[in-house]
Amino acid sequence: MMFGDQIKKTAAFELLDIATKECGINFVDTSEIYPMPSTPETVGHSELIIGEWLKQHGKTKRSELVISTKICGFSNEITWCRKSNNEEGTRLTSDQITEAVNAQLKRLGTDYIDVLQFNWPDRYVPLYGAPEYLHELEREDAASFQSQLEAVDSLVKAGKVRHFGLSNETPYGATSFMLTAEALGLSHLKPVTVQNAYNLLERNDFESGMLEVCSPRNGNLGLLAYSPLAGGALTGKYLRSDAVDMNSRMRQFVGYMYRYIAPPATAAIREYQALADYLSLPLGPLALAFVYSRPFVTSTIIGATTPQQLRDNVMALNLAPLSDDALLRINEIYQKHRDPSKGAFEVIDPNLEYIDPSKLPWGAKDQDVDPELDIIINQRL
Repeated sequence: MMFGDQIKKTAAFELLDIATKECGINFVDTSEIYPMPSTPETVGHSELIIGEWLKQHGKTKRSELVISTKICGFSNEITWCRKSNNEEGTRLTSDQITEAVNAQLKRLGTDYIDVLQFNWPDRYVPLYGAPEYLHELEREDAASFQSQLEAVDSLVKAGKVRHFGLSNETPYGATSFMLTAEALGLSHLKPVTVQNAYNLLERNDFESGMLEVCSPRNGNLGLLAYSPLAGGALTGKYLRSDAVDMNSRMRQFVGYMYRYIAPPATAAIREYQALADYLSLPLGPLALAFVYSRPFVTSTIIGATTPQQLRDNVMALNLAPLSDDALLRINEIYQKHRDPSKGAFEVIDPNLEYIDPSKLPWGAKDQDVDPELDIIINQRL
């Protein structure tokens, strides 16, 4: 997510080497829009860096890795991801899906993508802490499930994509893709993964809905859990806002990340910190071990920025599975703070990035990805 901006090429190569050679990691996740925040100057640079690293290591290393990447869903403002139809923004139409994948293969320097995911849906869905679904934001021009699957099928038949997955998806969306694939006789295109946020602050959505879809008896989808540390908030380092490094991710992406340090989330984090102290563990490894040990988690997306942070995140595997006592106490806190990252919150951080929609981390207005939050922000302002 940060290769090519916050993490330069040399540092990225070092992280990739440590991950694959020292830690035994074989899954690499990226997106066409990375690094974040996305800009016309840096878009696609994360894939380029991974491609250059792969080139250095040859075909043998490529065959040992699972490369997962994502393509943008609907945005009428992100106009720099496509060479054609720039004014249209990004869509999950057949032409754009094909164009995006061909560009990704070139940047990654590979003949195929192991798992191709849609970064977020083409249709409207509430994202990134939005508290509810608003019917008035539905769009009649949303790409159909059938047209999206048929576009991916063409890429699979061409040998360019091996598996299909989803990201930031809902139970309705995941189920619709699966049922449509069956109806079209494209059972090989049933999504195999869903990459959604999952952490101690964001459990409710997944566990109360998507978990049933992902069950092996039902959709058999593997969760690729992203933001296991809630943007770093679950290390406890943001509990004192006056002590936070201005170069930290939370400070750089205030509009996107603020939900993790707003008062409801902070109240929950303080209780999780007290539990970590009781267990004589750092909060970060405890939060990671919780995610690692969940039986429905296929893999966890960690966004380490330094070699030490990467090693620490991997070492948290040694804490899993957590004891019954630890899980009981975690669930007691969860029952009191079920959705602490959702809602509209008073912004207490002086950083103007949050109240200026043009500076939000998606590189344009927040309505690009979540128009519901745009409505909430405008009402508050």
